[in-house]
Amino acid sequence: MSSIEEMKKNAEFLTENLPGKDLPGIAKISVRYRSLVNFAKCFGITDPKYVGPEEEGIVACHAYANAYTIKSLYTLAPGAKLVQDGKERMLIKNPRMILHAGNKYNWEGCVDVKPGDKLTGTAKWG
Repeated sequence: MSSIEEMKKNAEFLTENLPGKDLPGIAKISVRYRSLVNFAKCFGITDPKYVGPEEEGIVACHAYANAYTIKSLYTLAPGAKLVQDGKERMLIKNPRMILHAGNKYNWEGCVDVKPGDKLTGTAKWG
């Protein structure tokens, strides 16, 4: 485990160097009916638009963006590397220590996500 001083140094480095940078790669996500329904139900959603029969054509609730955002993060981030103090290092030093602090979404102009859709995710640090 890192010392407090190492964690502070790492946090300062990342805060100064990551904003606005792209994370290399693309994450691919296949949208499945059961995943959409289970995700909506875990939030207590009962609207048939989100949990109805497959043949009636459901769509993902907006919160589903969290599911593919996290999958994208865990697909892209583990292989990302940075240069710190002249040495190459992994972006994530210890995957068990990731704190997911939140996301910001803009739904304007978005299309509905449906079963069978194939999504691709990219990442940019805010």
